[in-house]
Amino acid sequence: MVDPVQLRTDFNNVITINGQALRLRYYTASFSGAIHDQEFITQSGTDAWMYGMPQAIDTSTGGTDRKFVEQGLVLFDDRKFFLPGSIEITNGRVKIMLGSPSTSLSGTYAVIDNGWIPHTISGIVVYNTIYGRILQNGSFQGEY
Repeated sequence: MVDPVQLRTDFNNVITINGQALRLRYYTASFSGAIHDQEFITQSGTDAWMYGMPQAIDTSTGGTDRKFVEQGLVLFDDRKFFLPGSIEITNGRVKIMLGSPSTSLSGTYAVIDNGWIPHTISGIVVYNTIYGRILQNGSFQGEY
């Protein structure tokens, strides 16, 4: 029988050896104005540093990428990231920044809605697939 904890450890080693440094930054949104028409986004908590494997979207085979593109959830210019199973993406806004140190020029992506897929065995998340959309200026609209 497969040991899911050992499998997660092995997958994390593959990511560390073959991946690149990434930074995850979590944000919360608040609204203001008489009709809550202005959104303010502020960083919540501390950054999480890790290794991950960014990949281009591949629609050549009939996998999740192709299904998401056909449904309009993912664009051809988006990226998918394979991240360790110990990372949890919460509801809200999350940025993935490439490189160490990370800059907006090295690539900054926003996790798309419903773009986090945890891959589990016996209740243990072995790894995560996360879909991200490039933030052209490196920031969310309304980010402070």
